This record gives sequence, structure tokens and C-alpha cells, in this order.
Amino acid sequence: MLEIQSGVLVYSDEMLWTRARRNEGLDANLESKIFEPRPWLNGRMVNVMQLVDRVGLSVGLLKIPLEKLQARDQLKAWLVMMMAAKVKVWLVDTLMKQIHGENLKLLMEWLSGFSGAWVTFKDETQTEEKLMPMMTSSVHLHRDGSLTGPSTTSPNRVKQVR
Repeated sequence: MLEIQSGVLVYSDEMLWTRARRNEGLDANLESKIFEPRPWLNGRMVNVMQLVDRVGLSVGLLKIPLEKLQARDQLKAWLVMMMAAKVKVWLVDTLMKQIHGENLKLLMEWLSGFSGAWVTFKDETQTEEKLMPMMTSSVHLHRDGSLTGPSTTSPNRVKQVR
């Protein structure tokens, strides 16, 4: 069982993107209450424009509707939104499969100071390899309901809740 206190924001990377106002630009989307105007990076608060600069998104693209951005710029906007969100538990699937290079390094930099939980869903070890430097602990939940990992001495059964 994973117990999460009331008021802790749990979100998935997919929800973040699908719930974004695609007919508006990144700047308008970042005005939502879900985002911090000064998110944390490297143990200090930074202006969200620093994140925009770090992902390599041109300031001129901030007002262009998300749906009209090229795919690579949509990915950059998505990453800025994730890092600026007030979310404490991330359920991540799609983003980790798409992010590479300098933006992956930035995500790892951000994760090193992230004070929440990062739950990934993966088919291959690539995701784990990307995250290994940032993980403080990991547990693998297998399709059969067993758990394995460094903090588990033997596979345990996860009870299904109906």
C-alpha cells in the first residue's frame, strides 16, 4: 500500500500534457495554479524563464499555442511544465521514452533536488539506466504482483484491491 496524505498532488506526465490548454501558449499555461512561478532547480528557486532558457525553447515561442509548436518544441514546453509544477508524486511513462541529450541532463539535474516521488512505468531497462544516478531507492512491481529490489529480501505479493 502506498499512503499519500491529503493535499499531496499526484499527477502523470500524460495528464500534464493532455490537460494543458493546447490553444494557448506556454506562458498562459504556466499561469495556472498548478505551477510555481519560481520552481526549484539545484536546491534553489529559479525564475521559470531560466527553465525555458535551459531547455532551449525560444522566448518567441512562449505565446504560440502549444498545438502549433513543432514536436521538439512541444517536448521542451512539456519538460518546463513538469519542472515548474507543484506536483509531489509523478507517474511517468511517456516523457522518459522521448527525452534525450541535454534535456535529459536537465531533467536529471532537476530530479537530484526533487523532494517527491517519481514512479516510472517501463518495458525495458533504458528508463532505469537513465534514472539510476538520481535514485535513492527502487522497487520493481512485476506483472504477477511480486516486488523485487534492493530493499526487498524476497518477492512479496501485492494484494489486489477491488
